[in-house]
Formats: sequence, C-alpha cells, structure tokens
Amino acid sequence: MLLKREDGFILQDAVLTLICFSLLVSLTIPFITQLYKHHHDIKRHEEAYHQLQQAKAYILQNEPPASYLPEISNESFSTILLEDDQRLIVCIEWKDSNEANKELCQYIPNYM
Repeated sequence: MLLKREDGFILQDAVLTLICFSLLVSLTIPFITQLYKHHHDIKRHEEAYHQLQQAKAYILQNEPPASYLPEISNESFSTILLEDDQRLIVCIEWKDSNEANKELCQYIPNYM
C-alpha cells in the first residue's frame, strides 16, 4: 500500500496529471490543425489575388483582341478570361485546403 509522502507524489496524482495533460493535448491539436489550414487558405487567397492583378495588368498593357480568350493555368491556379457584352472579366480559380472550389473575378475597366 502506498502512503502519501511529504516530498513526492502518489500514483493517483501522477495518473490525474497524465489524464489532464492528455485531455489538454487532445483538445489543442485539432484547433491548431484548423488554424494552420485557415492560415494556408488565407495565403492562397492572397496569392490568387496577386496573380489576378498580374493577369489584369498584362491584359491592360497588351490589349488582346476580343476573340482572344485563353485559359492560362499553372499547377495550383487557373486563370480564365471571359467576354460578356463588351466587358472583359478575368477570373482565377483554385481549391482550398478542404478541396472546395474558390473563385475570384474582376472586370477589366476601359477595355473596349
């Protein structure tokens, strides 16, 4: 039989501490994982916006003809030009960390 000593722990104290620590870790890890995914999604959105601005600047500088509707893609983003009633729309599509489709579009001002 274990007796409580003044300078140490008994087995129940050690087990209770281990259970509390395990509970804390099991609740914290999913939260940190979700935070990491959210941070990654925000970074991807910022990168998509940057690429959208680059595509828009390229179109405004080079003025492609109205029939020029290329689809420019890289491994993570897909840039699409759409023509709609004398307006040009540039869109960028990507997938977030949950594999959901995301899209960001802008009109090209003073194109025609």
